[in-house]
Amino acid sequence: MLGKINLPDGHELFNADTDLREDPTTSSSNPITSLLKSGASSMWARKYLLLVLIAAFFNALRGLLSKIVLFNLDPVMVGLVERSTMMISCVPALLMFRCKLGTSTRMAGVLLLTGSMSGVSTILSMVSYKKVDVGDAQAIFSSCPVIIGVLAWVFLTERMNILDIIAGVFALLGVTLLFRPSMIFDRTTTYDLDALIGNLSAIGVAFSISTNVILRRVLSLTVIDKNVSLFYINLIGAVACGVACFSFGEWQWPTEAKHQVFLIVSGVFGYINGLLTMIALGREKAYHVALLNSSSFMMLYVLQFIFLGVSPDVYSLFGSLGIILATLLITKSKSIQIDTTDEART
Repeated sequence: MLGKINLPDGHELFNADTDLREDPTTSSSNPITSLLKSGASSMWARKYLLLVLIAAFFNALRGLLSKIVLFNLDPVMVGLVERSTMMISCVPALLMFRCKLGTSTRMAGVLLLTGSMSGVSTILSMVSYKKVDVGDAQAIFSSCPVIIGVLAWVFLTERMNILDIIAGVFALLGVTLLFRPSMIFDRTTTYDLDALIGNLSAIGVAFSISTNVILRRVLSLTVIDKNVSLFYINLIGAVACGVACFSFGEWQWPTEAKHQVFLIVSGVFGYINGLLTMIALGREKAYHVALLNSSSFMMLYVLQFIFLGVSPDVYSLFGSLGIILATLLITKSKSIQIDTTDEART
C-alpha cells in the first residue's frame, strides 16, 4: 500500500495507515527507543478515536438544541441557520491562519459535491420527518456506518476485520433500540404512499450522509486546509437549504430570544463537530469514525434526561449498552491494527 499518492492536480493524498510508520532505513536498533516510539504511536492513534468521541458529544449538544427549536421551526429552516452559522464560524480560523480560499478545479468539484450532499440530506430529512415517525427515520439513518463501510472498501480500499463487523452490528442494534421504530416495535402500523415516500427519503438521507463522509475523508487527506473545506461545504449546504426554504415557503424565525440563541449555538457546536471529525478522518478509517459518531445518539439520551427530564427505559439502556460495546470493539480493533504495524516494523 502506498503511503503517498500524487493526484493529477498536484495535491498530495496521504494514507493514514502508513503515515504512522517510521522509515525502516532510519529506525533505531535500540529496543528502548523502539518501545517508546511504539507507545507514542499507539497513544497518537488512540487520540484520534478520542477526538471522534468529543465530536460526537458536541453533535449530541447540537441535537439537543435543535430538538428544542424544532418544536417551533421547520427542519430546513433550522438547517439553513445552522449551515450559515457553521460557515461564519470558519471565518476567524481562516483569518487567523491566513488560509487561501482558492483551490484547483478538481478539488472544487469535490467540495461542491460534498456541500450538495449536506444540503440534500437536510432536505430529505425534512421530507422524512414529515411523512414517517421520527424513530423510523432515525433507525434508517443509523444504517450510515454500514453504507460508509462498503463505500470506503470500494473507493478508499479500507478493509474491515471481524471486530469491525461485530461493532457495526452492535451499533445498529443499539440505535434501533434507542429509537424503537414503529416498523419493528408496532405491528399495528399501516403503510401508505406517505410512509413509502418518507422511508425512501430516509434511505436517501443515509446514502447522502454516507457519501458526504467519504468525500470528507478524501478532503481531509489532501493539503486543503480543513477550515477552507468546511467553509465551502457549509456555504453550499446553506444555499441548498435556502433554495428549499424558498420552495416550501418556510422562512419563519423563532420569536423567543432563547430559541434564537439555541439555534445559533447549535450551529457553533455543529462547526466544532465538523472540524474535529475532519481532523479525525485525516487519520482514522471512515468506518471507524462513523461508528464512533453513533455514540452521539446515546449521549443525546443522557442530555435529554438531564435537561429535559426524559427518563430512559429498558430499551434505551440496552441500546446504550450496544453502542458502548461497539465503541470498545472499535478501540480493540485499533489496538490490533497498531500491534500488527509494530510487528511489521520489527
